[in-house]
Parts: sequence; structure tokens; C-alpha cells
Amino acid sequence: MAASDSVVDFSQIDLSLVISDGSGNTLTVGLIQADGGWTIEGDTYTEGRTRGLHRSTPVVRRTGSGNVTGNVAANVATFRGSTAVTLYDVLRFAGLASSWTTTSAGDRKTLRLVWTLNASAGGGATQTATFNYCVIENIVFDPAGSEGLGRISFDWTDLEAVDAIA
Repeated sequence: MAASDSVVDFSQIDLSLVISDGSGNTLTVGLIQADGGWTIEGDTYTEGRTRGLHRSTPVVRRTGSGNVTGNVAANVATFRGSTAVTLYDVLRFAGLASSWTTTSAGDRKTLRLVWTLNASAGGGATQTATFNYCVIENIVFDPAGSEGLGRISFDWTDLEAVDAIA
């Protein structure tokens, strides 16, 4: 049985996120005390019917592509740093990240998110999930946070039908 096929206990210290733009700028975020994940919506479809009735063998037709949606919530040590680009800057393409470029074309900027799950300490493998065209929305910063840290959360939509797992 391959290491990735065995039972592995993941810990909240096993997750990191690399955010990059279309020009090679990157920010690596260690997601300790974080929550996050994604949902593959799947393709949209319709059932072909005869005069509004089900057929004896249903006919299912694809009508479009779905997206991958996700969210992240993590503790952060600083709302906005003074010398280096921060997660808050990158998510808004503001401050020191105002020159970051999009990974897509058009009016809305997108970012590449690469999730790394490193469960080697728990006897598992290191795997990555890559999302190339993510629109960032619903950024919430809670300065009260917990354990003396602020808390930031955001939602994202990857304009692809499926993630790339490696």
C-alpha cells in the first residue's frame, strides 16, 4: 500500500499555503491554528425529459463547468507589516502587493493558491493541491482574534473545474 493510501493523522501544523501572482511574486503562509478547505462543485447538468416526464433510462446532459470554492481562517501576528508584504496586502492587491499581477485575464484579479499538506511526521506523504485562478472574496480581519493574535479569514473561488493534486 502506498504511503498516501494509508491512514494518516493530520495535525493543524501540517498545512501551508503558497500564494503567487502571474509574475512570480510569492507569499508562503504557515497555517498553524488554521481552518480551511475546498469543495469541488462539479459540472452543471440537466436531465432530458419527454413532455416533462422522466425517461425509463434517464438521459443526463452536461450544461457547463463548475468551480472549486474554498475558505481559509487563520491566526496572524500582524495586520499590516511595515517592511514585507503581508497576507492582508496580497489578498487585496494593496500596499506592498499593489504591483502583483493577475494569473488570469480580464477585469478581476486572481491569484494562484498552492496548499501543501505535509504529514510526514505522522507517517504520511507530502501532497499539494494547486488552484490557479482564484478570486478572493469576503476578507474578514478580527484584531481581537485569539491567543494574542489577530484572525483573518477569506473565501475564494477557483475558476477551474477541478484542483490539481500532486
